[in-house]
Amino acid sequence: MTNELKDELLYSSALEYKNLPSKKSQSSYIDFFIQSIAPIIYKDKNGNYKQPHRKTVINNLNNILYREPRKPSGCNNTYTSDDISNLETIWISMGYPCGKRMVGMIPDWIDFYNFSMESKSQLLKISAATIDRYLSDFKEKYRRQNNCSTVPAKGHIKKKIALRDTGVRVEKVGHIETDTVVHCGDYIWGTFGNTSTTTDLFSGWTEARMTFGKNAELVVKTLEEMELALPIQMTNLYFDNGIEYINHHLINTFADRADKPIVVARGRAGRSNDQCHVEQKNNVFVRNLIGYSRIESQEIIDAVNDLYKNEWSLLFNYFYTQQKLIEKDRIGAKYRKKYDKAKTPYQRLIDSKQLTPEQELKLKEIKSKLNPVKLTEIVQQKKAKIETLIQKQYSYKKAS
Repeated sequence: MTNELKDELLYSSALEYKNLPSKKSQSSYIDFFIQSIAPIIYKDKNGNYKQPHRKTVINNLNNILYREPRKPSGCNNTYTSDDISNLETIWISMGYPCGKRMVGMIPDWIDFYNFSMESKSQLLKISAATIDRYLSDFKEKYRRQNNCSTVPAKGHIKKKIALRDTGVRVEKVGHIETDTVVHCGDYIWGTFGNTSTTTDLFSGWTEARMTFGKNAELVVKTLEEMELALPIQMTNLYFDNGIEYINHHLINTFADRADKPIVVARGRAGRSNDQCHVEQKNNVFVRNLIGYSRIESQEIIDAVNDLYKNEWSLLFNYFYTQQKLIEKDRIGAKYRKKYDKAKTPYQRLIDSKQLTPEQELKLKEIKSKLNPVKLTEIVQQKKAKIETLIQKQYSYKKAS
């Protein structure tokens, strides 16, 4: 029983005791109180009961009527309900980041909201642990699982593509991981939309395109398109052992081309963690945006690509912070991981000092014209349109 409930029970007993007409009836009430009510109220932290003296009970019943209400234990709340509500609002707009990433994002986002100056000041000084604590219950709404449709490649073609060395830490821009995400809904057969995702290992810069179906020609075409969209020069390309990547067409297009050939390498079969960077982006860049619905319409695919190319790419790469693992130690049966400070892909590219002056100037010019809140509103509008198209697709299939 909480202290508040104990006070309420003691207060009601005190009113009843005070209104008794005689000393004899009051004495009888004290006997009843000690036998029936005191075992509920007078317990220590371990739940043990020690019977109080009659004088102690009488003093407590007399004093509680004039006692000021008990103040809650612990420190006063630093953040108001409005602050927490504003925190939930921007957490959704920011794409559901963890507390450590969100701390790095708030300074870039907060000026674009119509919050009070007091609330903005509070949110600017909030810690990552406090964010996670306040949002822990609110996050339960946003959970789901994943699907996989990778068909492993076989034959001599795999011998032409070297295995990548996953133990080497990448310190230069241009090392790109790529993977595909299926939009098949509840069943895997038939033809449906597939998203090809690329991410730069050093900065985390991510691009994606959707195609109707998944084969070597479609995947290579989207990779060429995303290579042009990257703000950096692709130097290495890493992928898994699916047949959409392990093929002659990809080797001829990237590894054997005359102008600036690219080093291609594959991960180990059955080891999805070799592609851990892009696998994580498959969730935060694709699944959090599009979801798990089955997509079978070219109209939907065109709408998704419009969103990928424009607002979503700008919002994710310029305003969504990421963290990189910098240290991992094993202590007994547990691992202790240490991450760097959360930064956006844009910040990592600027801080890397590996860009040409033209590339750096172009990125800064683009960033100066962007408003993350307005971009989020457009993303939500286009996302709602895509969801409407998906529902129409389902309705049409049911009717037919």
